Amino acid sequence: MDLILDCESISSTEGSLTNLFSCSKNDLISMLAKIDIEGIYQDIESSPDIPPDEYVFQRVIQNFGANITPKLICWFHLTRTTQDATFARGILPLGEALNPIWETLLNIFAGSKHQENLIDLKESGVVNYHYNLKAPDSFHWGPFAMLVKESAFKAKEMGNHDYLWLPEIIEDICNAYHDKYGIFIHDDVVKTLNPCIVKFKSHKRMDDGCVKAALYYLYANVKRESLCIDANTCFDGQGKIIPYEDILKIEFIDMP
Repeated sequence: MDLILDCESISSTEGSLTNLFSCSKNDLISMLAKIDIEGIYQDIESSPDIPPDEYVFQRVIQNFGANITPKLICWFHLTRTTQDATFARGILPLGEALNPIWETLLNIFAGSKHQENLIDLKESGVVNYHYNLKAPDSFHWGPFAMLVKESAFKAKEMGNHDYLWLPEIIEDICNAYHDKYGIFIHDDVVKTLNPCIVKFKSHKRMDDGCVKAALYYLYANVKRESLCIDANTCFDGQGKIIPYEDILKIEFIDMP
């Protein structure tokens, strides 16, 4: 049996976790339904001294036995890009993606004053704290991805940046443009680019935190609760390309 953790949907998450814990779907769902996190953590003095996701994880292990680490994990890279993007070079870290990002922005505004201003902005230096924090430092280059696909559509609810609206570095450039020229170009960029989710496989991160997040995602669904930060975790490529061969799906999203 392939021990793959795939949180593309509730169904795939259920399938992954039942394989990992060698239990039936009904047994897992029934067990999660009996846990009352709100009640357990209501009294601060008597509540467990571990986070809720850890608590659920330990209860599942106690019930079904020690967990087995996945052999492969699926991740979801969230972005906004051109409709013809194929990711033929893989998913690039920021250090390699930055020049193509500038080219995309210049193409969006080709022949306009905005294009001239963007060329000036790039050549004279982007005055933006977040841009200058990320661009030169490989620590911030990713590529980054989410474990739970649904988190892509619940950014505000979960307190995340909305990467399907605009990737952070593009928003940083647009913010710098506004600060220098007094014009918001964000909406023009959003209208031209398309929200996109790239699913890929990786062996890079294989820790218990991924299983804990998947369990808590399923728990929140069983209890009909809103998604929270514990119901997801992130992937950091640490400045390395995600190879094209590891990409499983490129999905352009229709959003209002």
